[in-house]
Amino acid sequence: MFMLEKFLSEPFRYFVIPLVSSVVRVVNGNGPCSGRVEVSHSGEWGTVCGEHWNLANAEVVCKQLRCGTAVSASGNACFKEGRGTIWRDYKCKGTESSIISCAAGKLSSRSCSHSEDGGVVCSIVRVVNGNGPCSGRVEIIHSGEWGTVCGEHWNLANAEVVCKQLRCGTAVSASGNACFGGGNGTIWRDYKCKGNESSITSCAAGKLSSRSCSHSEDGGVVCSIVRVVNGNGPCSGRVEIIHSGEWGTVCGEHWNLANAEVVCKQLRCGTAVSASGNACFGGGNGTIWRDYKCKGNESSITSCAAGKLSSRSCSHSEDGGVVCSNSALIRLAGGPDRCAGRLEVNLYGKWGTVCDDYWHLENAEVVCRQLDCGSAVGASAEACFKQGRGPIWRDYNCQGSEKFITNCTIERHGARICDHSEDVGVVCSGKYLSHYTITDNNIHGTL
Repeated sequence: MFMLEKFLSEPFRYFVIPLVSSVVRVVNGNGPCSGRVEVSHSGEWGTVCGEHWNLANAEVVCKQLRCGTAVSASGNACFKEGRGTIWRDYKCKGTESSIISCAAGKLSSRSCSHSEDGGVVCSIVRVVNGNGPCSGRVEIIHSGEWGTVCGEHWNLANAEVVCKQLRCGTAVSASGNACFGGGNGTIWRDYKCKGNESSITSCAAGKLSSRSCSHSEDGGVVCSIVRVVNGNGPCSGRVEIIHSGEWGTVCGEHWNLANAEVVCKQLRCGTAVSASGNACFGGGNGTIWRDYKCKGNESSITSCAAGKLSSRSCSHSEDGGVVCSNSALIRLAGGPDRCAGRLEVNLYGKWGTVCDDYWHLENAEVVCRQLDCGSAVGASAEACFKQGRGPIWRDYNCQGSEKFITNCTIERHGARICDHSEDVGVVCSGKYLSHYTITDNNIHGTL
């Protein structure tokens, strides 16, 4: 009896007993692995103070819930305000097995309010064996067990859902042939997503086929954590990077062609044509990520060295942008159809003409191929198709084998520069050849 009374006496009653009965849960989220964090002490559910709530805390909660790894942590009632007691301000290292094993400071002198309730998003899906946290073999956790996904019907729609769930932007590619190596353990069902689901487990899941799947068919994804916006299509624009689900811009203080080269490669948009660090594509919003300094051979912008923002820091008036070689839109204007006319190129969202200093039939060959207008039958100089307006882009000097005009060598203007009286033109074999006489690769005719 004496020992029992001693066990129940101070301080054991307040520290040992609650630890045994404590439970953690998430509410108001999207399923059992995201939401506002609530902890039960002696049967009473309460929220956690978000003053110092961070990813290390979230990691412990996700582990305790058997929900994989933490994707994000919020301390501003992101999943709505709770009620009742606000438990102490937990400060975890991330290695603890339970939230109640973490250090817990007293509430600050100002105390916490429910407007600061802590929340988490756990990932029940992960990618492994890839290049960073946004590419690799797809694995899903169920009842604490990680397994792979059957690749029989694995496609870009499935990958899109996984990338969204991982807060890794959009899907670039999907593979169903163990491209990132075969896994171990259970192979979960053959998921068939539409692409708009919020979680891979929300997708339709057929039974394994009669032949079943093997790990040689494990599904994999490559997500893009970088994007370009406000440009001319998916290969030019302001550079934005996603981190913990938040899109932000890049500081343009040292933004250069080597940085742009990495972004274009990562976007599968060819090579870099230009780099701008002065919000050429408009200023963005939100966080400005660090001042990246790439060598040009990195596989991802996040693999580049990243200095701290300068003492003066960056503003969105310096947001970095790129134009990749697969981005330029071209058209032939002033002719009788789309396969003959004055060459105009759209860069930075502006249509402009091309200087004729280095213009020849090999250049025209690239233009005709890019426009799917057959082969080149003429390349003209001196505004044969009348003068254009707007910027005059640099002189292109092609070999004829390039896929895009922006893959060609770009020559700088001569000292005299060009004017619109030197705008170039092209006639392709597509149509309307009878309108023109072609001599010495020049074009003569009446429009």
